[in-house]
Amino acid sequence: MLSRRAFLLSALATSTVTPILARAQTAPQASSGANDGAPTVLRLERRSIEVNGKPATVFGIRQPDGTFGIRTQVGKRFRVRVENRIDEPSLIHWHGLTPPWQQDGVPRVSGPPIPPGGSADYDFPLRFGGTYWMHSHQGLQEQLMMSAPLIIRDARDRADQQEVVVMLADFSFKPPEQIFEELRKGGGMPSMSGAAPPAPAAAEMREWARAGAQWRRCRAWPWAAWPPSRT
Repeated sequence: MLSRRAFLLSALATSTVTPILARAQTAPQASSGANDGAPTVLRLERRSIEVNGKPATVFGIRQPDGTFGIRTQVGKRFRVRVENRIDEPSLIHWHGLTPPWQQDGVPRVSGPPIPPGGSADYDFPLRFGGTYWMHSHQGLQEQLMMSAPLIIRDARDRADQQEVVVMLADFSFKPPEQIFEELRKGGGMPSMSGAAPPAPAAAEMREWARAGAQWRRCRAWPWAAWPPSRT
């Protein structure tokens, strides 16, 4: 597994630029012990961005001081309270971590979505470090940038080196529900000129299928063996 620093360096070089705590609730849970410490609060919010000079409204996962996501340390407990401050239900998945299944953040599988104005608490140990991310599994909220970095520091980190976290995301002014519906119906994505592109050849379709299978295997590997080996 590449270290976080090696991954960032390679990306920059190639680019141009337990109890069930995770349940919906409207009041904070009581602490289970005097040494627990206060949880890190993450707020699900709407925010404004500018793309090519045009304003857009998207989602965000931020701490009260404006920090996106979380940076913490291996060996600590992952104590987090997620507060839903948007006008629709949501639930956050900790991508790459191995929490108890009840805290995995998949609506109607690990627990119900957090209702507007509600919150949910999470508490589990962090046994390995690395660069991960958090994102919504509710509807198409991830496509509206309901995601954030999730950094678990470990012995590979060096205090004498500066670290910059870069998180890339696709964006469209077209609502994600409309894009999904067009894809579901098999409609072609328009080109820059506005005309639909020609249908792909059979060879291209087979290549895309192979690439998709490889991507699914890549995404599935963390659940096959943890913790991953390090180089």
